Parts: sequence; structure tokens; C-alpha cells
Amino acid sequence: MIPLGVELNHYYSVLEVGGNRQGIDDAYNWCLETFGPPGHRWFYRPGKFYFKNNKDYMWFELRW
Repeated sequence: MIPLGVELNHYYSVLEVGGNRQGIDDAYNWCLETFGPPGHRWFYRPGKFYFKNNKDYMWFELRW
């Protein structure tokens, strides 16, 4: 679910990782450990991960 007050055009997005459920679950769990709970810094919607700042986006891209 998109957090209230979020304007999607101000977020960087990344397509799903790995193409399988396990790859997506691994990426989601990594985000939880790295960025904390979804909401202000990042969140996931079916098909994409969204990040508020460019540094987090780049870190995710380098990892996945």
C-alpha cells in the first residue's frame, strides 16, 4: 500500500528483482534490514520497489 501523502513522481523506482518470488522476498527482507520498515524511506508495490532518496535507490541497485 502506498503511504498516505506520498507523491509517486518524487520517488525513484526499481523493477522487481530476480523475476521469482524468492528473489523478491530476499530483496524485500534486505530493505527491511537496511532501511527499516516500509513507509518514509521506501515501500513496495507489486512490480516495483520505491525509494525516496537517490542514495537508497542506488544502494538497492548495487545490491540487486
